[in-house]
Amino acid sequence: ACSNSYLDLVRKFLKSGALVDIETKRGMTPLSWATIGGHTPLVTVLLERGADRLHVDREGMTPLH
Repeated sequence: ACSNSYLDLVRKFLKSGALVDIETKRGMTPLSWATIGGHTPLVTVLLERGADRLHVDREGMTPLH
């Protein structure tokens, strides 16, 4: 949902208790995907919900790197 900027869907997931910092096998989080895709409104929502902007993935990258 984050890589496609489905903002309303992401809000529903978060409201239902989805983990804001859930990781893929590569250690990427929803915030990582939202920043890669340039989805600024989604990045804002994730940060407001407490997404870790300093999270480091398996390649040593942070979402805002």
